[in-house]
Amino acid sequence: MNDFGEQVEPFMVASDGAQGDALHNVYALLYNRCVHEAALRYARDGGFLFSRAAWAGSQRYPSQWGGDPQADWGGLAASIRGGLSWGMTGAPFYATDVGGFYGDQRDPELYVRWAQAAVYSAHMRLHGIGPREPWSYGPEAEAAVNAALADVARATGVTGRLCQRSDDPSTWMEIYEHVHDVHAFDAALDAAVSRHGVGVHIPDGRHVERFIDHP
Repeated sequence: MNDFGEQVEPFMVASDGAQGDALHNVYALLYNRCVHEAALRYARDGGFLFSRAAWAGSQRYPSQWGGDPQADWGGLAASIRGGLSWGMTGAPFYATDVGGFYGDQRDPELYVRWAQAAVYSAHMRLHGIGPREPWSYGPEAEAAVNAALADVARATGVTGRLCQRSDDPSTWMEIYEHVHDVHAFDAALDAAVSRHGVGVHIPDGRHVERFIDHP
């Protein structure tokens, strides 16, 4: 994980004399590049980051995720907006903390809807303060999340490999082999968030209805 990379205060000075104001945006790119180059040199499997800060050019150093969202419907909606915006920059990989990172309310419906959106992103991250495994939200939520994963596998033929950070047993990531259609990612969440007061725009075109038989 390539956490942080955005903390640059105006009073800070870089080794080349650059001031904090000038470094504010580009620092995230330099940070990602530094870690990526180190991973290429020293990591057994090469460089594949999990970064939360980025700037123009950071798509060269995949992948990214949306940081630490609050565990509510507003956090879910913000994660959708962030993912769509990031995708429009040409960046190929994106994920969120499924269910939200902090302020968990043990809301099975929120968790399921978040997971149903996340299966259409490049990779999945079930992570936050407290348990985030599907079964920790009850058998109904576990069944719905498993159904979402199976649905994507049937629809796309995509398979994944399950990864776990050794220092954090509650963190799971499903790394998919392909990047999915951003329209599907958008459409999957519309019904879930709009009835909680947050609307999501659906672009023109052909869409496929998913998850209608699941909670």
